Amino acid sequence: MKEFKEKIKNRNYVYSLIENDTAYIGKISFRESIGKITPDLRLSLIKYLGEITKLKVDSTKNIVINFFYNPKVKPKGSCIDYYTSDRKYIRYFKKNETSIQFFITEKNYDYDKKHVFEDKDDFLRQLLFKYDFGCGNYIIIKNNGAILRRFGEYRQDEIRIKLKEL
Repeated sequence: MKEFKEKIKNRNYVYSLIENDTAYIGKISFRESIGKITPDLRLSLIKYLGEITKLKVDSTKNIVINFFYNPKVKPKGSCIDYYTSDRKYIRYFKKNETSIQFFITEKNYDYDKKHVFEDKDDFLRQLLFKYDFGCGNYIIIKNNGAILRRFGEYRQDEIRIKLKEL
């Protein structure tokens, strides 16, 4: 537990901790990771996004997926309310010709906004966001397959910068 507490002080990591009657079970992950996906996997993601959003997703565009888990405790003014109503952020993607973004919730998330979609087959959660790290997560998928995934709270204005850097 001492090692665990030391590691989570570092802002480069994010964690989840579960306590039961006999043990603490903790999961530590890098807050941000960079990698690459195969062209076939990228096309599968594009196809699935088209199915759940009923939109035609341009395969030449960079994709940003903002992913939200069901909150364990319903807070006043949850993270999803903030992230999905940031007009400056939404306007940026409407005007951007090279990138598209999506707000996706975990299966059975009780949220009703027309521009927020449910991961109805649990495909994105199982593939990209397996562990619940709370208030919002995102992934940038560049058209060349490069990815940047961030767990936990984030600033939306940083996504635009990271899109250019990746």
